[in-house]
Amino acid sequence: FNNTFRYKDFDLSVEMYGSLGKKVNTDYIDSFVGTGTWIRHRGTNVQSFFKDRWSHTNQTSKLPSALGGTYVNQAVFSDFYMEDGSFIRCRDITIGYAVPFQKHTFVSALRLNLSVQNAFVLTKYRGLDPELRNFMSYPNPLSIVFGIKASF
Repeated sequence: FNNTFRYKDFDLSVEMYGSLGKKVNTDYIDSFVGTGTWIRHRGTNVQSFFKDRWSHTNQTSKLPSALGGTYVNQAVFSDFYMEDGSFIRCRDITIGYAVPFQKHTFVSALRLNLSVQNAFVLTKYRGLDPELRNFMSYPNPLSIVFGIKASF
C-alpha cells in the first residue's frame, strides 16, 4: 500500500506492506533445541521468554525444559513451535515541504524532507521480526533520514 497526501506546500507519503496467513517456525526452537550447546558452551543471548521455561521450580510452565536428552532433536518437528507470522510493516513515512521562492532568486526550487524507514510492525508474532529466519538474524533497522533537494 502506498499513499501520498498533499496540502499546500506539504506532502506526506506512507508505504506499507505485509503478509497474511504466514506460519513461522518460531524463535522458540533455537532457544530450546540444543540449548546445552548454545547457552552453556557459547553463552549466547536468548529470548526473554526463556526464563519462563519448565524447570523443577517452575513446573506449571507450558514452555519446554532446557534440558538436553534423547528426544531433543525430535522437538524440531513439533507444531508447538509454529506461530502466526502475519504482519503489516510500515516501510516508509516521508513528510516533505517545498520552500516557496521568487522566480528571480538564485535557487529555483528547494524541498526539505524527513523520512522514517521501518517505523513499525503490526503483528502477534512474539519473536524479533516475522521476516527473519531466526532470532540470531539482524533485524530490519529503524532509519531516520533528512533530505534536501535544490534546483538552480
